[in-house]
Amino acid sequence: MKETYWEFSFGFYPGILIGFRTYQEESALDWDGDPASMKEHNHVFYLPFLDICYKLITLEKTKNDG
Repeated sequence: MKETYWEFSFGFYPGILIGFRTYQEESALDWDGDPASMKEHNHVFYLPFLDICYKLITLEKTKNDG
């Protein structure tokens, strides 16, 4: 089973920067009593004093032989 979620967010930061960056993170968790993995990708666009983020989260149950 696999589920995908997304969100947009805006924020302020102290500095002047123009650019784009992707941050990736993976972790293990418990989903309704079954082992699962969560992958999070943050695609961030930086403008002076403002960042715009598109976050994509994928939850997937790990295969359990048994």
